[in-house]
Amino acid sequence: MTAPQQDDSRKLKLQKILNLLAKGTLTTVVVALILVTFLLAGIDRMVAQLELKTYDLRAQMQWGEVTKRPSPDILILQFDDSSLNVLNDEFGVWPWPRDVHARMIHFLNRTGVRSLIYDIMFVSHRKGSEDADQKLIDAFKHYNNVFLSMNFDNELLQNQKLGKDMTPKDIENLLPLAVEVRSELNQASANNMLKLERNGRDGTVFFDNDHMTFNHYRSIMDELLLTGRNIGIINHGADFDGVSRSNPLLFRFQYQPFIQTSHRPLTQKGGHWYDSQGNRTDADGYLFARTEYLPVVKLKEGHYEDHNPTEPKAVDAQGYLVDDYGNLIYARQPHYEYKYFPYLGLRAVLDLKFPHQKPVLTLTKDGHLQFTDYDIPLDESGNFLVNWYNVNIRRDEYTQTLRDLKVYYAYLTQTIEETEKQPQKNAKTSGELRQLKLKHQKTESIITLLEAALNSKYVPQPYKMISAWEVIRTMKKEEAGLPLNEEDEALKKLLKNKIIFVGATAVGAYDIKNTSIYPTMPGVVLQANLFDNLYQNDKRYLQRVPPYVNFSLTLLICLLAAWSSFKMRSPLAGVLITANISVLYVLFTIVMYQSQHLWVNVAMPMLCLVITITVTFMLKYFFRNQDYEKTYALATTDSMTNLYNHRFFQDHMRRSVDQANRFKHKFSLLLIDIDFFKKFNDTYGHQAGDEVLRHVARKLKKNVRNVDVVARYGGEEMAIILDRANEEEALAVAEKIVKSVAEEAYAIAEGVAKHVTISCGVATYPTHGEAPSELIEFADGGLYRAKENGRNQVGTQYKTENACMTSKPENTNPTDGYSECVPSEYPSPDTAH
Repeated sequence: MTAPQQDDSRKLKLQKILNLLAKGTLTTVVVALILVTFLLAGIDRMVAQLELKTYDLRAQMQWGEVTKRPSPDILILQFDDSSLNVLNDEFGVWPWPRDVHARMIHFLNRTGVRSLIYDIMFVSHRKGSEDADQKLIDAFKHYNNVFLSMNFDNELLQNQKLGKDMTPKDIENLLPLAVEVRSELNQASANNMLKLERNGRDGTVFFDNDHMTFNHYRSIMDELLLTGRNIGIINHGADFDGVSRSNPLLFRFQYQPFIQTSHRPLTQKGGHWYDSQGNRTDADGYLFARTEYLPVVKLKEGHYEDHNPTEPKAVDAQGYLVDDYGNLIYARQPHYEYKYFPYLGLRAVLDLKFPHQKPVLTLTKDGHLQFTDYDIPLDESGNFLVNWYNVNIRRDEYTQTLRDLKVYYAYLTQTIEETEKQPQKNAKTSGELRQLKLKHQKTESIITLLEAALNSKYVPQPYKMISAWEVIRTMKKEEAGLPLNEEDEALKKLLKNKIIFVGATAVGAYDIKNTSIYPTMPGVVLQANLFDNLYQNDKRYLQRVPPYVNFSLTLLICLLAAWSSFKMRSPLAGVLITANISVLYVLFTIVMYQSQHLWVNVAMPMLCLVITITVTFMLKYFFRNQDYEKTYALATTDSMTNLYNHRFFQDHMRRSVDQANRFKHKFSLLLIDIDFFKKFNDTYGHQAGDEVLRHVARKLKKNVRNVDVVARYGGEEMAIILDRANEEEALAVAEKIVKSVAEEAYAIAEGVAKHVTISCGVATYPTHGEAPSELIEFADGGLYRAKENGRNQVGTQYKTENACMTSKPENTNPTDGYSECVPSEYPSPDTAH
C-alpha cells in the first residue's frame, strides 16, 4: 500500500470514529434533555411510584426455597372476631378490662413462653377500673419478658393549645427508655445520596425523615413508664403512596429542657411554690415562664396581658405566662436536645439477644445501623426495608387443605343439627354442643381466609395464629383447678419457649396496614414480620443497591439497545432485541431480589430504555436520510461545477414534458456552450479550464430562479430548464445570462484575469417540440447558429443579416476569438418556424 493510500485509509477510519462519536454524543444529549424535561414536569414522582409497584410485584413472587421463611419461634396471639364474640358476655365489648391481660401474662409465663410483645397500648387509667389497671401494672413489673408499646407524634403545639402541655415529669418518665446512639454520619454520607440534617446544639447528624423525628408522645400509664424498660415505639412508616415497605428502627425525640431553680429552699405560699428569689415553681422546683414586659394590664376579670408592643401575651396577675386554658407555662431552655428510642421489634431483639448488656447503636457513615455482630442496612431516609416472610402460597397444598376443611365443616354442620334435634339435653350435651359450634365457627373463618388467599395468590399471615379464646379457656381451667384435656395440653406445649406477639385482628378493632403483599394486613402481623427480620440476623437484609449501580445498569442496557438498533438494518429486529434486553433485565432484578435480597430499580431503566430506543430510531432515520441525501447528491450532481449531471437533466426533461402536457403549460430549454474553451485549456492549462467551468456555473445559477434546473450537459456545454417560461421569457433570460457572463473578467491563473463569453440556444415546449429529443435538437440548432454568427449571443435556427454576438466585452482583441458585428434581431415567436 502506497503512502497516499495509507493516508486515505487512516482518514477513513478517523471519519468512522468521529461519526460514531457524533451519533453517541447526540443520542446521549437528546436522552438527557428528555429526562431533564421529565424531571421538571414532575414525571420523576410517577416513575418513583411505578418503581414501588414493581417492588410489590417482586415481593409477591414465589421463588422456591430461596424465599426467606418465618422463624418457628414466633407465634401471634390474636384477639379475633371469634374471641370477641365468644367472650363478649363475660368481658364486655372491646377493649376488655386490663386484669384479663394481667391474668393472661401470668398464665403464659407459667406455660414457659420466652417473651410477650404487646402491639396494644395501655394509655392512661380507666375510670372505675383502677384495680384492673393495677393488676396489669403489677404483672408487667413482675416479669422481665413482657414488652409494651407506645407511639410518638408531632402534636406538641396542638396539645399546648388544649392545655395539655408536657410536664417535666413526663420528660423524666420518658428519658430512661432512650438508648445510646453514636452517629458517624457526615458530609461524605450526604454525598452518598443519604438525606441528612444536623441537630441544632450538639451537631449530631441524623436522617431527615418526618417519620423518625417527633416532639410529643402519647403516654401510657405512668406506672408502666416508670419501670424504664421493655417499652418500644410502634410508629408506622409508609411511602408516599400509603404502602408500608419500610419502617424506622430508631426515632429521634426532640424537646426543650425544663429549667430547675438554683435558688432553694422552696416555700409554699397560698398553695403555690416559690424559690428563695420569689420565682414561681412547681413542687419539684421547675420554673414557670414570666414575661419581661411588666407591669401587666388587666383586660377583664381574671384575664391579664403584658406590655409586649408587638405581640402581647396572656399572663396571670403576677405576670406569669398562661395558655388558653389559664395553665401556667413552664420555662424552657432556648435550645433543643435529642434522645433516641428504638422500635418495638428492635427493643425486643436487644433484650432477648443481649439481656446483660446495653449495646451502643452506631449509625455508620454509609447509612448502616451497627451493634455487636449486627450490621443492618438502611435506605437513604434511614428506614429499614422489610423482607416479607413466607408471603407466597403453595396452591396445591392449600387447595387440598381447603377441600379437607370443607368436608370437616359439613361434618360439623350435620353433627350440630343432629345434636340439637335430641329431645333430652343435659349439661354434658349442652357443653359438647357449645364446643361444636365454636369449632364450626373457627372452621368457617379459616375457610374464608384460605379462599381469599387463593384468590389473591398469597398468604397474608405467615405465622401461627392462636385465638385468645383458646388461651383464656385453658387459663380459666387451670385457675379453677380443673383437669386439662388433650387440646389444652397441646396448646401449652405449643406456647412453650415461643416469642408471642399479642394484638387485635378483629374487624374494626385493629390498625390496618397497607403493605406490599397484602392491602389489609393486621398491625400485629407487620410487627412480628419486622421483628423476625432482626431476630434471625441471617445477614440477608433487604437493601436497595447504591444509585451509581442503578445508573451503571441503566447506562449499560441503554447502550446495548442503542448499539443493536444502529447495527440492525431492520427496525423490527432492533425492537425485538430491545424487548429481549428489557425482559432479561427484569428477570435479573427478580433474581437479585429473591436470591441476594437486593432491590434493583426497574421503572427508571425501562423508561430510559424506551426513550433511548425511540431517540435511536429517530436519529437512525435522520442519519440514514442524511446518507441518502448525500448519496443522491453524488449520483445527480457534477462534482466539478456542483450542477446537476447529464442523467438528472434527462430525467427532469422527461418529467417536465409530462407535467407540461398534463397541466397544459409551457417550459423552455437553454443550451449553453463556453466560447473558445479549448483555447483556454491549451493556453492556460486544464486547471484554468476547470476554473472557467466553475465561474460560468456560478453565473448561471445566480441568474435563474430556484425552481429552474441548471445542469452540465457535457464538456463545456451546460443546460437550463426554465419552469413555466414561454418563448419571450426564455429569450430574455438567455440574453441576460449571456450579458452577465461577458461583463466580468475571471481570475483563471495567478495574476491572469480573462473575459469569458458563452453562446446559447433556446427551445420552448411545445412550440419547438413535444419530446425531449426534439427540444434538445432545436436548442442545439440555435446554439450552432450562435456559434456560426460570431459567438457571445443567443442564436436561432434562422439566419439573419444582423445575427452576431449580443454583447462585446471591453478591451478585447482579435486573438481572443471575437469578431465585430452589430447585435442580431430575434425573430418573433410567430415567425420562428
